[in-house]
Amino acid sequence: MVNVNTASPEVLIALINGALSSPTAGRQCRSNAESVVEEIVAKRREKKFKNLNDAVSDACLRTTLGKVAGVASTYFRIESVGVVGIIQKKIVAVLKRDAQQTNQANATNQANAANQANAANQANQMTMLYFKVE
Repeated sequence: MVNVNTASPEVLIALINGALSSPTAGRQCRSNAESVVEEIVAKRREKKFKNLNDAVSDACLRTTLGKVAGVASTYFRIESVGVVGIIQKKIVAVLKRDAQQTNQANATNQANAANQANAANQANQMTMLYFKVE
């Protein structure tokens, strides 16, 4: 799934154009990808989306987009560059957060505020899928 909170405008345009051209969308969806992306980017500058309803107002597009997009991330790519003198190294890592841990953490956060620290710790546990030093 693509996270509409963090995806680049170019990715969102491609995703929305794909959703609009899908056979299931049919002629019902009348949105323009560029204007929808401008609206998404403007809204997410204000605050993080909690659900796709916050991001996309067109119900038809939201339904179609909901199959490939959401507001949470499971995979993360991290790039870091370190420089010491004339030596420069780049580290690239790809991490995966267990979706089940995230869902359990969210349920615990809502049910009992006292367990927030423990739930956040569980949600932050990730598996490293890729690591490279260049």
